[in-house]
Amino acid sequence: MKKLFKLILIAFVALIMAAPAYAVTNLTGACGQVLSTAGETYVMTQDIDCSNASDWPGCEGSGNHVYGLIVAADNVTIEGNGYHIIGGNADDKCCKVVLDEIDECDGHPCRHSLADAAGNQALDSGILNALPATGSSGFNGLTVKDVEISGFCDGIFVSGSCGGAKGSVPGDYISKLHIEDNFIHNNGQNCDPTKPQPPFDEGGVPQLQNYNDGIFVTVVGVPAPSAGNKTSTWCDDTNSEDVVIKNNSVWAQKGCGIESCAGGNGINVQGGIEDEDVATTWYGGCIKVCGNKVQEAAMSGIMLTHALQFVKVCSNALTHNGFGGVTIPCDFSDKNIITKNAIFDNWGPGIGLNCAQKVDANLIKGAKKTFWNVPGWIGSGTDGTGIFAVEGKPFTTDDPGEGYVITNNVSCSNADQDIDTVGAGAVQTLEYNQCASSAPAGQCDFGCASNLPKTWADFNGDGQTNPTDNGLYLNSVNADNLEKQSPWMFD
Repeated sequence: MKKLFKLILIAFVALIMAAPAYAVTNLTGACGQVLSTAGETYVMTQDIDCSNASDWPGCEGSGNHVYGLIVAADNVTIEGNGYHIIGGNADDKCCKVVLDEIDECDGHPCRHSLADAAGNQALDSGILNALPATGSSGFNGLTVKDVEISGFCDGIFVSGSCGGAKGSVPGDYISKLHIEDNFIHNNGQNCDPTKPQPPFDEGGVPQLQNYNDGIFVTVVGVPAPSAGNKTSTWCDDTNSEDVVIKNNSVWAQKGCGIESCAGGNGINVQGGIEDEDVATTWYGGCIKVCGNKVQEAAMSGIMLTHALQFVKVCSNALTHNGFGGVTIPCDFSDKNIITKNAIFDNWGPGIGLNCAQKVDANLIKGAKKTFWNVPGWIGSGTDGTGIFAVEGKPFTTDDPGEGYVITNNVSCSNADQDIDTVGAGAVQTLEYNQCASSAPAGQCDFGCASNLPKTWADFNGDGQTNPTDNGLYLNSVNADNLEKQSPWMFD
């Protein structure tokens, strides 16, 4: 028996010794640490302070870009434990961005900054999942949890590769991305809000804008099986949540831009290569953006662009943002679901859409007229509208069998129409919406004084959704109350 026990003990020790060397690494307070071990969990044990970095770049080419943490391997986990990656004051930095394609949504969604003294072009970010040299070609399987980030151009920057041409796979999509429970605030730089932001100056030279976002992810998720694929569903129960952006708080994100590529969003999700010809558009999707709180972003709370399908935007609280709670400005980013969001007191539209989506059971209130020159794709019709829906491309050339589904929403007390679908195309389903005004008229099944048919948020914090919550919403729930409400009821 003793001999058997000894053999078991030797085998156990050998097993331990044979285990992979990676497991957990405690991070220091140094700025710019490179996370280069695949499968490793990196744990923050103190703040990481980049605010005194002497080489923050100027836009004249001096200095070097600065990154709080740089992801350089697959399947990395960052456990923040509530610690802070500190950038200082983003207004002291160069946050200008070069787009691979300047023409609205057409082409690649990738972006990079000006080259610094070392030749790096990735934008200064709290967490960078891209190659510093190019600002693209990031790594799969990244998880970021419970990190506070402030004072950079972008809070979290993630980019797949961008080598494809129109009609071909854009590059390597980043899969298995999970961003959860982070506090991202006071990043980015604004442009002058009183001036229009054209794509070119008088000499025809592209202008460099501050396309800065709290969370920016592009060429992520699951790619469509082929170009122009608008009929098959490639997201199912096995991969529908390939990318998850969940339960983050994003406040006071600065930024600006032009057309459909605007910066200044709390969360900006971009897909594949979009083209004016759907046959050469390559979609990406299988993404979930849920349970986030975004307020006071310069542009939209959540923006989806560039050939995205099968994205679920659910149970987010979006307040006091500069242009829209949820916006989807590109022509071909369709078949997404916007559901159970509370969207209060934003400038511009509550929900602003340029292609057919399912919009169900959202609470929208207090959309306001903007005080600045809005980007070109939007136009004046969205200003102060609760739900604004147009069809960027006709159904006969895109996807003849599908259109907007707008149901069970509450849209009240907005500066303009509560629901406007004048330009949404012939294929529409509008049912069981509660509103006081609509264009065309007659789209309000319930008035704003009536009880809600459903409610999806526990506004009084009693752990249930019931008629009491309906009353709280109808009686001018404001952004302060919304921030305190808990928990969200979402799938």
